[in-house]
Amino acid sequence: MRMACDDVNAGIEHFDMFSEVTWGDKFDKVLCEPPFGVRKLPESMLVQKFISKKFPDFPELSLSMAGDWLFAARAVAAMKDGGRAAVILPPSAIIGAASEPYRRYFIQRNLSEAVVELPIRIFDHTGVVTYLVVFKKGSESIKMVRSGDLCEKGRRNNVIKEEHIRVIRG
Repeated sequence: MRMACDDVNAGIEHFDMFSEVTWGDKFDKVLCEPPFGVRKLPESMLVQKFISKKFPDFPELSLSMAGDWLFAARAVAAMKDGGRAAVILPPSAIIGAASEPYRRYFIQRNLSEAVVELPIRIFDHTGVVTYLVVFKKGSESIKMVRSGDLCEKGRRNNVIKEEHIRVIRG
């Protein structure tokens, strides 16, 4: 509807994001807000094929607990050189012991640029703290940001405004 209202001429196609049809697509900016706690995703044949072709050195992605990190891997695979990917992840992906091999993979390959702890109640579907993980090829350090108070507090949801983003960026 927005494209029609803004008189934008663009094509829309529907594909499974793990389908080979999409593997060649590369973008300057990739944003991914995956569903939290997906456990059956690695059992998909499309996902297994994606892992074996795009991340053959990362067999841990085929484990059932890798659902959150599969979306991160897919976002990273879609980045152009010099591009960035930002993925929203739950606390278990960032601080959980079971997620250590996934965090280690991206860090050791200089792909992790920043981890931003977002304020609670930013999203309608959860009241827990969530994290924005920013990926960029060649990142030699990781910026860690706690932005729990950097929001406008609302009755039901909190909102991050432009002035908060400036503080987070530093």
